[in-house]
Amino acid sequence: MEMLETLWRIAQNHGPWMAAGAAAALLLARLALSKFLGKKEEAAATRKDIEQLLDQLEQTRRELGSIKTQLARVDWLAQQQWIHGRCVKRSPNPQPQPQPGAGPAE
Repeated sequence: MEMLETLWRIAQNHGPWMAAGAAAALLLARLALSKFLGKKEEAAATRKDIEQLLDQLEQTRRELGSIKTQLARVDWLAQQQWIHGRCVKRSPNPQPQPQPGAGPAE
């Protein structure tokens, strides 16, 4: 309403062509401002999406680190079991172990 009153005053003081030019300038300014605000909202939405993706990435990295740690433990245990099992089962010259209480074998 205020804009119409301003345009009416311009028309009365400077003529209808000046009022039409002012109206066109106001319309263009309004369109430019709406596009600017639209781009700003779009950028804010994109920024929010990126923040969510970064949060998900960080959570995935933490979970991956936990999985790596668990796998390293399992791998180490399997390796130790294989090494000790191999040493016990496949010793090249097994020596008989003396029985407690038995005398020296001759």
